[in-house]
Amino acid sequence: MRDAEFPKFPGESEKTIDFAIIGGGISGLTAAHYLNNYNYMLFEQYAELGGQCRGQTYQGLDYSFGGTRIDVPQGAMEQLLDELNLQPVILQSSQNRFKLDTATEKYWQFLSNESKRDNEVTRDLKKFIDSAKPIWQLIKDGPLQIPLIDMQLSKLDSSIFKDSLTAYSPAFQGLLDSICRVNNCLGVDKISTLAGYATTISLVQPTTVFKGGNAAITKALAASLQDSKHRCQTESFVWAIEIASDHAIVMFSDKEKRMHKVKCKHVIVTSPLLVAARILRNIDDTTKAKMLSFKYGSYLVANFLLKNPVMAGSATNWLGAPYAIKEAFLAETPYQQLGEYSRKMGAVMTLYQPFAPGSQGRTLLLEGDRVKLARTMSEQLEPVCQNLAKELDKVVLSRWGHAMVATNSGFFNKMTQLSAALTDNSSFSLAHSSLQGMPRAESAVAAAHTAVERALRKN
Repeated sequence: MRDAEFPKFPGESEKTIDFAIIGGGISGLTAAHYLNNYNYMLFEQYAELGGQCRGQTYQGLDYSFGGTRIDVPQGAMEQLLDELNLQPVILQSSQNRFKLDTATEKYWQFLSNESKRDNEVTRDLKKFIDSAKPIWQLIKDGPLQIPLIDMQLSKLDSSIFKDSLTAYSPAFQGLLDSICRVNNCLGVDKISTLAGYATTISLVQPTTVFKGGNAAITKALAASLQDSKHRCQTESFVWAIEIASDHAIVMFSDKEKRMHKVKCKHVIVTSPLLVAARILRNIDDTTKAKMLSFKYGSYLVANFLLKNPVMAGSATNWLGAPYAIKEAFLAETPYQQLGEYSRKMGAVMTLYQPFAPGSQGRTLLLEGDRVKLARTMSEQLEPVCQNLAKELDKVVLSRWGHAMVATNSGFFNKMTQLSAALTDNSSFSLAHSSLQGMPRAESAVAAAHTAVERALRKN
C-alpha cells in the first residue's frame, strides 16, 4: 500500500450495510458497541480484536501488549466502563517510582509531594507541583480535547515544554523527560508545553488499572457485540475507501486474500491519520494534506515473563537516562491489590521503549532481530532488577513499530484545524485517539463517541 501497488478490486459491491468500521482496537470496538442495533461490519487486519489493547496470560496472570492504565474514569470512559460492568483498581500517585542514576543516588525513589527524603528531585517535585497546579486545573476545566477553544491553552501549545523547566535540576528534568517520552514519544525538548503539562499530571493524579491492563476493556467490548463472528471481519486488510456524498465503498481482502467490496451509508476510520489519508479516496487535497502533516514516533513494548518477581514496590516505575526503556509496569499489581495474587503466578514486567520521530527506532524494529532487541533490553534492566537472568522465563515483544502521534509544538492547534475541515456532510468520520487530543485510551473512546454521533446524524 505504501508503494501504491493495489490489487484488482471487484467491479460491484457484494452487499450494502449501514456502517463500516475500520479497525478493531479500542476505538473501533467502542463504535461497534454503540452501533450494536444497526447493520455494521468491522474490519480488523489482525487475527484477534483489540488492536494495541491486546494481551495474553502467563501462569494465570493477565498482562498487556500495550496500555496498562487509564486516568480515574469520567465522561465517556466512565459511562462505557459502567455499561461493561468493569471495576478498575485505583493506584495513588504516591506509589509511582523513579530510578535515579547519579553518582550519589542509585536507589528507586518514590515520588510524593509528602516525601521526607531531602534531595534535589524531591525539592524540585514540590516546586513543580506548586507552579503547575493552575495549568493542571485549566486543563481539567478546559477540558483538554479537540477542538481546542481556550486561548491560554492554545498559547501553551505553541511553545516547547523545556522552556518552562529552566529552574529545575537536570535530574528532575530527566524524570519529566521519561514521562513525556513513554506517553508521547517526545522528550521535553520537542513536546508542546500543553502536552507536557497534560502528561506530567500523572505525578499527582491517581490512575486506575485492570487485571491484564487495557486489554480488559477491549475483551469486554468484544464480548458485548451481537453476532460478532459474522460482523467482525478479522484478518481483513482494507486497501481503499471510496467516498461519495451519500455513501462509501470499502475494498478489502480477507484472510484467504480474496478481494471484496461493500457499500455503506457511513464509514468510521479508526486508524492513525497517516494510514487513513492513504486509504480514503475522493477527499479534497487540503484535508488530506492536514491529515498527513503530523509526525509519528515508533514504539516497542516488551513483556518479561518471570518465574518470580525481580522488582518490588510500585506498579509504575519510570527510568531516566541513560536507560532507553522509560517505564516498567508490574502486571501483578492489580491482583495484589485485590488479594488474588499468589507466588505461583510469577510476575510480568511490561516495558516501554519509545523512539522519537525520525530516529533510528523504526529501522531497528524493521530489521526484525528480536533476539538482539530482547537481549539489549535485558542488559539495561540487570543493574536495577535482582536475579533477572535467573528468573526470566521468556520475553514477549509487541507493538512492533506501532505509530504513535507526536504531540509536538502546535499539535493541538493543527488538530483543531483538521477537525474544522471535517464536516457533517461527509460520509466518513475519523475516530483515531489523536482526534480527541492525547494518544490514550480515553481519547480513543471519546473519538469513537464523536464519530458514532456524527454517523447517526448523517444516517
